[in-house]
Amino acid sequence: MVEYTKIPNEYLGDNYNKWFDIKTIKNDFKGDILKACESHPIYFAYYMLGFKLRDYQTYHIDMMLRHKYIHTLMSRRLGKSTDFKIFSAWALWFNKYPQGRERTTKIIVLAQESEEAESYIRDIRDMFEVGDRRVESLFKGKLGKKYFSSHFPKRSDNAKLNESQLNIYKNGWNSVRSFPPTMKARGKSASIVIMDELAFWYKYTSDEYEIYREVVRPVITDQPNVKCFIATTPNGSSGLSYDLMDIDNHKTVYKQIWFPYYYRKDKNYLDEIEKVREEYESNGWHNSFRQEYLAELVNKRDAYFHIENEIDKVFSDKSLNMLMSYYGDCDGAIDFGGSVISRTVITVSRFNKTNNKLERIYCKRYPVSQDSDLQNDVIDIAKRFPNIRKWHIDSQGGGSAFYAWFRNTFGSNKIDEVTFKGRKADMYRLFKTACFKNRVKSFYDTDLRKEFQDFTPALKPVKHSTDDMLDSFVMSVKDWLEEKETNSFMMIKY
Repeated sequence: MVEYTKIPNEYLGDNYNKWFDIKTIKNDFKGDILKACESHPIYFAYYMLGFKLRDYQTYHIDMMLRHKYIHTLMSRRLGKSTDFKIFSAWALWFNKYPQGRERTTKIIVLAQESEEAESYIRDIRDMFEVGDRRVESLFKGKLGKKYFSSHFPKRSDNAKLNESQLNIYKNGWNSVRSFPPTMKARGKSASIVIMDELAFWYKYTSDEYEIYREVVRPVITDQPNVKCFIATTPNGSSGLSYDLMDIDNHKTVYKQIWFPYYYRKDKNYLDEIEKVREEYESNGWHNSFRQEYLAELVNKRDAYFHIENEIDKVFSDKSLNMLMSYYGDCDGAIDFGGSVISRTVITVSRFNKTNNKLERIYCKRYPVSQDSDLQNDVIDIAKRFPNIRKWHIDSQGGGSAFYAWFRNTFGSNKIDEVTFKGRKADMYRLFKTACFKNRVKSFYDTDLRKEFQDFTPALKPVKHSTDDMLDSFVMSVKDWLEEKETNSFMMIKY
């Protein structure tokens, strides 16, 4: 489950505006802007670099100042890399984290590929060069024309610019160096280590875990005040970035920061993202939008069911409600849960001859490992739905004792033991076709809709999701699907 970071009030409203009010400088720093900029990167960004950060960014950067380890999951286009570059520029300029005999600040940036690593250095250099003009204007030229860049190392006109390292001389050479996620950074010392887009390192290195063990861990444990920052868009529920979150046990040493796209409030941006959302969903790229803009831990893969052309159709009849009893023909289904995440689910569905639709009319779901009343519930449901033609029951989970009880109670002709393993692909193809042709309906159910959306072309849900209700629904309409849809199966083109 996504647990987005709640931004405290001290970073919102009037409290947010205080960062950019000259009265704050007058009151807290006796009007000394340079002293304020040295004290905090938010002042530095605004007064010396010309960045007015958004409220969530002020919180983000303040957390970098307060915490040793930060793990940031952010939507695209929220400025996560900008935040880390501003913090890096501030730490370099004021030599905030001196290490070693030289007592200088050294920053290592590990980005997903060489080009990204080099762009990190270019962007910091550009920040300083823009800052030159900002400082000259703000201080009326009293600090000179090249306040920052005059501290860059001198080079001849034909010397090639070093794209992977930036040095600044301030009582010693402070530096930021960038590397792709390889062993090239092994043995380097640092005051700050930044791992950019960590969730996507797997594309560029044979073993991201080895890079963390052999390159990152020795650096951040060498000195007590070394900081380590992770900035990434999520990429599913596996890999190094996910494991460092330790989302299941909540024992991570990293301060977790998690922002979706709508934390950025400007209207033009939100309108643009709404267009992106509509485009993604109309093309069935639901998980891509969830990953890139909601910062959810889903894999960026195409969903099995199309939002508009299939899922929306299933829930389009707003007049449908769950029935607590029904005396017409219908079928029941039981999908057995497990002991970790999956749940036992009972579903009852009917074929509505009036509108030629398959309709889910009842569902009961149990908490995980809490289906001890299943037999009594089945008897009760059979009384309230007396014309259930057949019970379709998952053959993998019930155990021989349950099937024997069921045959003794209802008769062998009432049970259909469904073996999903060999037939799941065919059953789901028929079900998908029926959904596309607007023949499958259900009363609105948030949990079921999420299972539709999380179901993948591999015929299983994304990690930390379930498909119990979906499987039970498919089984409950199985006979009608085979009767009505087998001869009309179609290749679906959106």
